[in-house]
Amino acid sequence: MVRGFLFFEECVAEMSSDKPFKTYEQQIELLKEKGLSIPNETYAVKVLKDLSYFALINGYKKAFKHDGLYKNASFEDIVALFKFDENLRGILLKYILIIERKIKSSLSYHFSQKYPNCQEDYLNVNNYSYGCVKNRDSILRLVSTLNSIIKSKNYPYIKHYVSHHDSQIPLWVLINAVSFGKVSKIFALSQQGIQQKVANDFAGVTNAELKNMLELLTHFRNVCAHNERLYNYKTRISLKKSSVFCALNGLRNDNCSLFSVVICMKFLLDNTEFDQFITEVENIISLLALNSSVSTQDIVRDMGFPPEWEKIKNLDIKTITVKTTIS
Repeated sequence: MVRGFLFFEECVAEMSSDKPFKTYEQQIELLKEKGLSIPNETYAVKVLKDLSYFALINGYKKAFKHDGLYKNASFEDIVALFKFDENLRGILLKYILIIERKIKSSLSYHFSQKYPNCQEDYLNVNNYSYGCVKNRDSILRLVSTLNSIIKSKNYPYIKHYVSHHDSQIPLWVLINAVSFGKVSKIFALSQQGIQQKVANDFAGVTNAELKNMLELLTHFRNVCAHNERLYNYKTRISLKKSSVFCALNGLRNDNCSLFSVVICMKFLLDNTEFDQFITEVENIISLLALNSSVSTQDIVRDMGFPPEWEKIKNLDIKTITVKTTIS
């Protein structure tokens, strides 16, 4: 619920009960009264039908509206920013899914290697950090969730194992049906030895840092999956400050912004994947500059990107000593 609350809070005032229903044509007139240029009203009606006033205008007006009026801005400018954010969500989700696949593979391998005798050792609470009292309730809830997935009829490959393998579902099968958020929980609640082996599969990352990264990525993944505004989204889970920020000469206080995700990807994607990710982000920024009067410099700043952020492509994380303060 926290994920979309700030966006809802920003928009709810615009939808208060003292504002009656308006037709698409009336919505356009309202925008024109507030100074928004709408040269093609037929196009504007079509867009409002497809996207809704709430999602388009309430979601993206802040970049164009000043003192209650739109100044030197057109309807097409707002649409361009909306499409930029839509493209950004698609790019981010694609590469988070790559990371999700890597984490699932690594975690299921190392957990199963640690407990090779019974394929459902992941249902044994003692195989997690159950000795830590504060983790016990979370571990019990996690095991209950995993049991529910096994009993679910939504996954044909799980039903196959239940029918043909004496109901024994190995973790490397089950984990495909586990959400990224729950995978993050499995990692966070695993024993230190397993955490360390998984972290070792990613250069320059400690188990504490990986736990922090996965928690942050889970929030951004949910924003993408639920089509919420992304470019200026800030989560309440902040990335702990590392020397990567310092190496970019752009240490910022908003370590919960989109650039924190970029840093996570620097560590969790391979070089080819990361370079392609950065190229795709650069391309949609350039496209926004062509299609909208909005300052792309302002948009990039709202994304939490420091000056000369592109330098991250050339950083070699193997030569950076990452010192992260985990509170």
